[in-house]
This record gives sequence, C-alpha cells and structure tokens, in this order.
Amino acid sequence: MIRTGALLSLVLAVACCCGGGGGGGGGRDAAGGGVPAAPAPPPSEVEPNDAPEKALNLGVGTSALVTGNIASTGSAEGLPTGDLDHFLFTSSVTGSAKLTLSTPEGSDFDLGILRPDGLRLATARTTRGTEVLYARVVRDQPLLIQAGGYSGEPGAYELRIRITAASDPAKWPEPSAMNEARCFHGMAALFDGRAIVGGGTSSAGSPEQAFLGGIASTEIFDPETGRFTPGPNLAVTRFGVTATALPDGRVLFAGGDLAGTAMLYDPETGNMEGGQIPLSNRMRALHTATLLPDGRVLLAGGARIAMTFPPSAEKLNTLEVFDPKTASFTRLPNLGSQRFSHAACLLADGRVLITGGERNSSSEIIDPADLLAGSTPGPALTGNLDDHTATLLRDGRVLLTGGQRPGIGTVDTAEILDDVAAAPASVFRLIDARMSTIRSDHVSLLLPDGKVLILGGELDRPPQPDVILKAVDLFDPATETFKTLPDLAVGRDDHRAVLLEDGRVLVTGGEDAKAKAIPDAEAVTVE
Repeated sequence: MIRTGALLSLVLAVACCCGGGGGGGGGRDAAGGGVPAAPAPPPSEVEPNDAPEKALNLGVGTSALVTGNIASTGSAEGLPTGDLDHFLFTSSVTGSAKLTLSTPEGSDFDLGILRPDGLRLATARTTRGTEVLYARVVRDQPLLIQAGGYSGEPGAYELRIRITAASDPAKWPEPSAMNEARCFHGMAALFDGRAIVGGGTSSAGSPEQAFLGGIASTEIFDPETGRFTPGPNLAVTRFGVTATALPDGRVLFAGGDLAGTAMLYDPETGNMEGGQIPLSNRMRALHTATLLPDGRVLLAGGARIAMTFPPSAEKLNTLEVFDPKTASFTRLPNLGSQRFSHAACLLADGRVLITGGERNSSSEIIDPADLLAGSTPGPALTGNLDDHTATLLRDGRVLLTGGQRPGIGTVDTAEILDDVAAAPASVFRLIDARMSTIRSDHVSLLLPDGKVLILGGELDRPPQPDVILKAVDLFDPATETFKTLPDLAVGRDDHRAVLLEDGRVLVTGGEDAKAKAIPDAEAVTVE
C-alpha cells in the first residue's frame, strides 16, 4: 500500500443577522428550523479595553460594534508589538462567528484570535479596506481578540461580528455514506458547521493504480441532514491532496495532480474561486499542509509521482508557502532531508515541527517569521518513524503516535516532546503506556477537552497480510495513558476526520484490506 503521513472581544454585529452564512446553502437561522431570526437590535458601541475580567457576551440576535485607532508601531516581520487593543468575547451559543474588519485603505493591520491562555487560533493581516475572519465559538468559552497595526498611517478601524448558532445537535441524524468511495482524499470543516471532502482515489495499491483511480469530485456534508451532496469539481483528479480551511472561510485544495496545481473553494458562493493555481515546486502528493498563524499555508515533502513504466515515486525535500492574499505559492529553501510519510504540526509559538518519514528519525523546525532562512534541526525521535501522527497538546507538548519502524513494522508506542523551546537539545521520550493495538496510517484529532482521539489505521507486520483496524483509543495528556473506546463501524486506513460543532467527530472513507476505497462515513461521540 502507498503510505502517507498522515473575538473577539469585539465586534460586530451583524446588522442583518438573518441566519446565515451567505451562499452555498450553509446559512442557518437562530432557531435552526427555517424560522427567520428576529431583526438584530442596533449595534451598541464598545470601547477597546485591556483584556477586561468580564467578557463581552454576544449571541444570535445581539450585536456590538468596536472601534479603535490603528497604531503605527510594531514589527512587520512577526505579530504586532506596538500599541494593541484587547477584547474578551464570549458567545451565548455554540456556532460560528464572522468578523468583518474595516480599516483605512493601505494601513497595515493585524487581527488575532487567541484563547485566554495565549494560544493563537487565527490571524488576519490586511492592507485592504475590508477583511473577513471566521472563528468557531463554543457557548460560554471566552476568546481574546488582539487588534492593532504594525505600520502604516494611523487611523480608525471598526470590528463587527455576526454569530450563527448551530441547530440542536440532538436532532442531527447519523451520516449517510458518501456519493463516491474515496481514500487519500482531502477534508476540512467549514465555519458554517458543514464539512467538505474532495479528491482522493478509489484504489491505493500502487502509485499507478492510485492515479488511474483518481477522483476530481467534492462533496459537502451537512450535519443537519446527515447527507453528502455533490460540490464543485476540482478540475482534475487529485490523489494525496490536502484540504486546509483558511481563516477567511475558504478551503485550499493543494496538489495531488500531475501538473502540480491547487484550487480554492469558497463556501459563500459554493464554487471554486478562479482557476487552477500553479504550485512553485511542480507535482506534489502525499505531502503535509500546515496552516500558519498569519493565514498562510506551508506545504512540505511528499512525493513526485511519474506515470512511467513502471511508475516511480520521488521523495521530496521541498517546501513552499501559499499566500491567500495573492493566491500564489512561493518556493522556500529545501528541507534538510527528504520527507515522505512524515508528519507536521504547528507549535504553540507559531513555528512548524516536521517529524520523521521513511527511514528517518530526525525532525526539522520552520519559523514563519523568517521562512527564507530555511529549516533548523529539531529534536531527535526515539527511532526511525513514518506513517505516524503528530499532535500539539494544549500544554504545548507534542505527541507522536503509532507508525512504522524499519525491521519492526507497525508499532503501538507513543512519544512526547516536553520542551519544544530547548530543541534541538531536547529530544522525544517514549512513554510507558501503549495503545490498544499497533497501528499506522491512522488519524489523531485533538478534542476540545485536550484529549487526543486516535482512529483506525492498519496493522502491518510482513509477511502477514495487512489488517485494517476499527480500534479507537483516547489519550489523556494529564496521565499519559490510553483508554480503549468502542470500535468504529468499519475498519479504515488512509481515512480522514474532522471535529463537528456538536463535538462529534466525522470520519470519512479509507481503504479496505484489498486496497479499495470505501464510501462509508460515521460520527464518533466521545463521552
């Protein structure tokens, strides 16, 4: 089988908050049942403040307007360091928030969304007159907004927020199957509560089989109906494609095609925006895509597959970054090693950690503040590792689970990096606990409570045939232990998963023991 590595204190109001999220069928009203929402009252103006103890509380049908002045001091290389306005914001409902930022044209301005403990969730940087940023909100959980400029002429800004409530999750049905069987596909959660899947392949036995079975379609999942409906086409088949939800609500589908292109999905219109966007490094598949704090997307490693006879796959050490403001890719200095079947995760300080890969026990760190400087050596893993997952824990540590080790096969181990700041002097340490089964090509997902959900994968111990797994584990960072949860409905390998607004995890596709894709989808609930 082919392997793969794997605000808000503010604003806005929604002066016409009648439910929804624009085009594309994603709008929802306050009641969630098709009854128009009551007209929003006039926005009340809120002055900027310095992270007040009491957060501004907004819900559907309420509105607020925050105004302030753009500071002219700060750093254009990183996050703003000059005078900043801070706001605390909570929502009285669980759903999504749409922030609209208005600034004088040409003023450099940053809007950041953080948890109160300082973990940055999203950043919008603009020189345009209007910018939009989306965020998921959870009832009564506060968020912090940082607003300020790092250069440009001082002036006034406005922040407005619109909240769209999710409907009653208790009434949501179980997911149907997808319209197409797919694995190695892209998947992303949308800020209106839906999810999009796209690309992939119907067969994953070899690079040639995967490309011959490539898929160009997308599907949109609506949790309120439990069904998948056809979405816009990806122009060409895309095997090993990544899907990344951008802070402005769009989704970047990158790579997976022989020409080396990407496409942008706009949930407001329900269409692909513009045409195919060329990558800077030609063909790339089975890579990692990491959303950076400033809204750019870092693509790393993977494979360049040539449809020769026999087909060949060249492991890549290339890096490139996508800028959503220019809709273009920029080539970056190469990684220190070829990385294929590796993993990547965003660290709490905004840097990116890339770990392992086939016959690789090293890691590398990339700093978005100076991408042209290239990568620096990261902490050593406990051994060669590929087809594993990497997850940033709430306390800033990094968890690696499962994977393959040369000469051993699939493992049931996990390792943790405790001190990221001390890298590369710090190293990963193997923890005592073991998962319920050995596994690789699985999915790991950080849950809102800080625990990590580990789903499916394959058990690979040559010369025995691969075993496709239903097993589910839950990792508790506080105790560094695993708990076995009820199995998935079907075994899944090279599948995808995202967190839904009601706390369930939507799991889609994957491959079976015969390397054929499956259409099945299911929702996992963690009690």
